[in-house]
Amino acid sequence: MENKVKEFISIAILFLLLASFTGCNFERMINKLAMKKMAPRKLSIENLPLEKTISKCIALDTILNTNFRISLLEGLNTFIPRPFPFAKKFYFAVKDSNCYQLFFYDLTEKTLSKIPLLIDSSDFQEDKNTKTGTVVDIALNEKYLVLATEKIAFVFSRNDDRTFRYRFGFEIPSSINGFFVKDEYLYLVDLRYSSKAKNSEGTRLIIINLVEKKLVGILLIPIEHLEFLIYAPNKYWAVNPSRNLFLLANPLKLEFHIYKLDNFDLAYRITDTANIYWKDFKSEYYDTLCKTNKELLRNDTTRVQPATFIYKLGNVFDEAEGSKIVFVDFVDDTTFWVTYTSENPKMKKNKVFYCDIWRYDLRRNSWFKLDTGLVDAPPVGKLKPTKENFYLLSWSFPPSFSDKYIANFQLSAPMEIMLPKDNETYEEIFKKRDQFFSDKEPLWQLYIYKWK
Repeated sequence: MENKVKEFISIAILFLLLASFTGCNFERMINKLAMKKMAPRKLSIENLPLEKTISKCIALDTILNTNFRISLLEGLNTFIPRPFPFAKKFYFAVKDSNCYQLFFYDLTEKTLSKIPLLIDSSDFQEDKNTKTGTVVDIALNEKYLVLATEKIAFVFSRNDDRTFRYRFGFEIPSSINGFFVKDEYLYLVDLRYSSKAKNSEGTRLIIINLVEKKLVGILLIPIEHLEFLIYAPNKYWAVNPSRNLFLLANPLKLEFHIYKLDNFDLAYRITDTANIYWKDFKSEYYDTLCKTNKELLRNDTTRVQPATFIYKLGNVFDEAEGSKIVFVDFVDDTTFWVTYTSENPKMKKNKVFYCDIWRYDLRRNSWFKLDTGLVDAPPVGKLKPTKENFYLLSWSFPPSFSDKYIANFQLSAPMEIMLPKDNETYEEIFKKRDQFFSDKEPLWQLYIYKWK
């Protein structure tokens, strides 16, 4: 969580300082900046056959008007947690007044429901600055719901699908960038770049027993190219729906490690060395940075601080040939998805990304590419949109998978504007969207897709 929005926050703070001298409305100005940075602005001019785009696999099902505003004044948190899939439902939570609201979209009934989650503030030590804080992540299973802010995790026990009972809250490290629940255990994922010298800092799983309310273990996560963990949005780890496999992606290689969660033994090592859409990133600057960090570790000294290299390394990557992974997740127990950048600097600038889908072959006990090189990019401006050719943007708005469906939050105008209509082009839809953003606050809306 700590590094989710560093790039954006630095720019936002600069604008805040400028605004302090001009009398601008801070929140409105930052919201506009967020919209500019996060919503797709440029439409594609390249017509691609549908068999080469993400539309080969998925189609838009519906857009839900959740109408959640961006709230940047509470911790400068521009992101809303992605929907959490469980039992043919997508769950998400937001802070509302003095309590939290848990929502779920039922894929079978096609309905959106809301559950208030009351928390007794006397049960935990409240920070006067953060208070209960905005929601940054949720996870749940048959027994528990866990909701987290930047500093506190709240644990609920499940009574049924529509009621949860608050049990306890506890402070968590602000560096935790995700978690999941298996049986009565909460796994905190600390996967980030840390300037601290210890190799275990920022690359580990912290395991908490929710019944006994105590730490029961720490598992080290071996990952290369830590420097690229600072760029957001990104997602380099995933757990399958059965909660027995942990997937880890290498940011700068099409290399995936799948561990058995019960003992964290390596079960599968998957390496794709012949992908025509991928090119390894080479950089003298990055090689020097890695060498410096290794020398500092040998001398038990802290690594290079992120502020020293974050912008330069990002610019070097954008201007050079080479790819990097930005998103990985399990589709189901035997399938995982990966989204990565184009290797071409011009294509990177135009926000052209590729997606691969991998599947497990039980007979051979190995993984193979089911699909590769599916283009995930802003839509073609002159194209007339339909649900069959709609965009996903998995590189900017990380999706979640449940059964035959996919969901993600997108910075969007209401569905009345965004849903395809006869004789309208994407260019016309995006023009109306931008007009909406110029008059009103940007909104998070829930997009639901279906596998073809």
